Amino acid sequence: MTGLFGFSIDAEGRIARSRAKGGQRAARAITKVNSVDLIVEPGAGGEVIKLIEAVQSAATGTNTSEDDDMLREKLIKLIEAKRPDLKGRLTDEASDDDLQAILTEAMAPPPAANANDDTGEDDAASGGNAAGDRVGRAELDERLRMIEARAAAVQTIEASGLPAPARERLARDFGGRESFREVDVGSAIEAERSYLARFAESGQVVGLGEGSRIEAGEQRGAKIATMLDAFFDRDDRSVQSFRECYVEITGDGSVTGQLERCDAARLREAAATGPIREAISSATFSSVLGNAIRRRMIKEYSLPSPYDAWRVVAETVPVQDFRTNERTRYGGYGDLPIVGEGNPYLNLATPTDEKATYAVAKRGGTELVTIETIKNDDVGVIARLPAKLARSARRTLAKFVLDFVRDNPAIYDAVALFHANHGNLGAAALTKTTLAAGRLAMLKQTEKDSGDRLGIPPRHLLVSPDLEETAVDLFRRNT
Repeated sequence: MTGLFGFSIDAEGRIARSRAKGGQRAARAITKVNSVDLIVEPGAGGEVIKLIEAVQSAATGTNTSEDDDMLREKLIKLIEAKRPDLKGRLTDEASDDDLQAILTEAMAPPPAANANDDTGEDDAASGGNAAGDRVGRAELDERLRMIEARAAAVQTIEASGLPAPARERLARDFGGRESFREVDVGSAIEAERSYLARFAESGQVVGLGEGSRIEAGEQRGAKIATMLDAFFDRDDRSVQSFRECYVEITGDGSVTGQLERCDAARLREAAATGPIREAISSATFSSVLGNAIRRRMIKEYSLPSPYDAWRVVAETVPVQDFRTNERTRYGGYGDLPIVGEGNPYLNLATPTDEKATYAVAKRGGTELVTIETIKNDDVGVIARLPAKLARSARRTLAKFVLDFVRDNPAIYDAVALFHANHGNLGAAALTKTTLAAGRLAMLKQTEKDSGDRLGIPPRHLLVSPDLEETAVDLFRRNT
């Protein structure tokens, strides 16, 4: 069943540009995977749709991908100048490892001089050139190592969990160093973490303003989302006070509801979604709370419910907009005529069609969570909101569909859904006899245009609550 899903990957890697193809880029390696998501319809048919060429530091402006490309071009020119005979191996498909192996071969010292060679001066010159080659090779190796070290340092610093200013300071420091080792990066991060810890006392940072915090690890926006999800989850009792949630999000310890009493930094971090953050306003808390309620409402909506009964008598199709849509029912062909020997086939009567039109309507509304409700910590009222909203949504959709059965309105042909002209109308009470009569009527339904019976038996029986026991008795064994 692998055709039911695909994978979406967000990754970073190294690329190379092809001189022969006008600078076209080709992926050479994947150095870091940010996420791999299971999806139903891969947007690029399974292709890689996003490859970040390199980590670029806002503090240093360093782009390791451009450095790699420039160095690759220089190495190719150096090899071509030193060993023209190796030019045929410098293809666009050659990996960085292949290029390094070719460079090593090009820089290798020539074979030892023969005893019959002319003079010692030539030997000395050759030895001098070999020494120069060794120096040049060592310099290139060091440059290659530092390109990789700088890229790894940026990734390590970004993943350290330090505050953004600290990460920028470290990235700027290592971006300006001529040489360093991986252990130097780790030591600098630990030193920075220890330095910041001296300013922190119970999470409060001295000297940086009231309410300022230093947090490492999971982003605050994700923590807030997890906290609200736990509050609305009836099976998770780790968060039981909505007032505490409000104070944690806004910093408004007195629960005044006034923006000037809130902590703008907390609100901004709580509303953060990746690199994009909302402008702070009185609607920020509503947005954070609304997103949490929406997530829980979708989970509640997907749970089994008696309101799903409409699904056995209706089909759903995707609709892209609110304009009028058409659904067409086609007729059928009559019996196929015999074709005599040597005679041509006769033209068949083309079936006609009928069209039904409809337009999608948007439904919804808003609900208020007042400051009084928060201050009183009315947990039951707030926690039930997602379930009640989901119930309303399911019931609205179920009534829309089943009211076609209950109210019997006119349909696309301007005739009631259940009508003598449609051969589907009955008025007798539900009994064994009337159930059999309804089944027979369905079997005798005829196809449009051909007039022949479709022979489709009933699959479901819809009844009101008042008739539920009668319907169950009709299908008991031995009755």
